[in-house]
Amino acid sequence: MKYVKLEKADRETDWQPAPEDYLSRFEKNESDIKQYSDSISQKVSQKEYKTDQDKVVQQLADHTSLIEQTAKKIESKVESSTFNNLLQQAKLISQKVDSTTYDRLKDTVDKHTSLIE
Repeated sequence: MKYVKLEKADRETDWQPAPEDYLSRFEKNESDIKQYSDSISQKVSQKEYKTDQDKVVQQLADHTSLIEQTAKKIESKVESSTFNNLLQQAKLISQKVDSTTYDRLKDTVDKHTSLIE
């Protein structure tokens, strides 16, 4: 005889593992579950990291593009502003020349008018 089971009951029952056998199986299963859980977490973390990294790279490219566009707008405004300032100065110079020419011609006309009188 290899395995003997002694029972005190009015019915026979089939053989069952001892409670400590269940405990060792439970502990092994718990250990396996923990290992699988850690493995899954690591894989999820790697995937999330890659996804986050891709998002950061895309955001960096978007921001770089926006910075370049803004720089071009600023450059365009500076060029436009510089052009407008130069145009305004040219108009002022033109007005001064016109005023100077007017004053000179008026003086000439006044001289000739006084000579005629």
